Amino acid sequence: MPSSQMLPALTLLKVALNKLPNGRLTTWQELGSMKQEAKAVTLALAIMAGLHLDAAQGETKAASRDLPVFVRTGIAEQGPRSHTLNFIGHVAPVRSVDLSFEVSGELVEINVPMSTWSEAGDILATLDPAPFEVTLRKARDHFRAAERAYRRARAMAKSGMGSERGAQDALLARNTTKTLLDKAEDALGRTRIVAPFSGYVINISDAPKETVAPDAPLFRLYDMSRIRIEIDMPADLLADNGEAETMGFSALLPEPGGPIELQLRDVTALDDRVSRLTFSASGASHPPLRPGQPIAVAVQRSMPQETVAIPASAIVDQDGASAAVMFLSRQADGQNVILRRAVEIHAHHGNTVTVSGLPRAAEIVTFGGRYMAEGQSVSHPESKAAAKR
Repeated sequence: MPSSQMLPALTLLKVALNKLPNGRLTTWQELGSMKQEAKAVTLALAIMAGLHLDAAQGETKAASRDLPVFVRTGIAEQGPRSHTLNFIGHVAPVRSVDLSFEVSGELVEINVPMSTWSEAGDILATLDPAPFEVTLRKARDHFRAAERAYRRARAMAKSGMGSERGAQDALLARNTTKTLLDKAEDALGRTRIVAPFSGYVINISDAPKETVAPDAPLFRLYDMSRIRIEIDMPADLLADNGEAETMGFSALLPEPGGPIELQLRDVTALDDRVSRLTFSASGASHPPLRPGQPIAVAVQRSMPQETVAIPASAIVDQDGASAAVMFLSRQADGQNVILRRAVEIHAHHGNTVTVSGLPRAAEIVTFGGRYMAEGQSVSHPESKAAAKR
C-alpha cells in the first residue's frame, strides 16, 4: 500500500489512541467522555482496511493482465483460384413485334388461344371474309364494264366515229376501277394475320366474334431464333473484379439442353448499385425458350493470386469488403502476441471466406478475435509443451 495513502489514516489513529486514559474504566461518565475518541479509532481502522483491499485488487488485475490467454488458432491456406456465383436471369427475345389487322371487320377465328410457338407463315387469326368478297366481286364487275367501255371508245375514236376526248375519259374510268379492284383484292388478303417469322406468340386480343379496328394489336411475336439471356447483378462485383469480359459465364438450360457457354454482349448500368448483363449463345434451344423464362446463370470470377481461405469466424470489424483479422506473432523473446491485419474479402464459401492481405501459412485467431486487443499475450500449445520438456 503506498505510504501517501496510509499516512493520514495512521495519524488519525495515533491521535485517537493518545486521548484514551490509562487504566480501567470505572464509571459511565468516563465511558461517555470517550465516545468521540472511539469513533475516531473505528474510522481510522476502516480507512486502512479499505486501502489495503484496493491495493490487493489492483495487484490481482495487473497479474491477470500479464497471464497469457488461451485462443483457438488455425493456418491460412491457399484460397481457390476461382469463385462461382449463381444468379437467376431471364430469357430475352432478339426482337418483338406487335401484329394487328390492317382492315376492320368481324373477328371469326383465332388460332392462338393464349401463347404458343409459331412458325413463319402460320395463320394466327382471320376476319370474316364475306364483306370483302362482296366488295371484290363488285370491283371486278365495275372494272370489266369500264374495260369494255374503254375499248369501244378507243375503236370509235380510231374510226372517226368518236372523239379522242371520249376515249381518254373512258381510259380514266377504266384506271379508276382498276385501282378499286386492286384495293379490294388487297383488303381481302389482309383479313388474315400471318406470322412473319418463327417465334413465340402471345395473344393480347379480346374474345372472338367482335369487330376489330385497324392497327389494334392482337398478338405479340417474339423472335427466339438466338438464345439471349439477361441478368441483373451488383455493380460492385464488376468493379472488384475489373472488366466483366474477364469473367466466365454459363447457363443451365432445361432438359435436354444442359449447360451452355454464354458470350457477354452488353453491360448496362441500371443505377449506382445494379448493372444488367446481356448474353448470347450460338444456335437455338430445343425446345425453344419462352421470353421471360427464368434461367440459372453461373458467373465464374477469378481470384487474385495472393488470396487465402480462412474461417468466417476469424473476421473482425467487417465493413463491406473491408475487414480485419487477428493473427499470432512469435516475438524474439519467445512470447506469443496478437497482431491485427487489414484484409479484403473476395468471396464467401459457406463458413469459409477468401481474403487477400494475409501471408500464406499465417497463424490466425479463428474464434474470439473480436474480443482481443492488439499486442495481447497469448498461450500457444506448442510453447506450453516445450516448457514442460
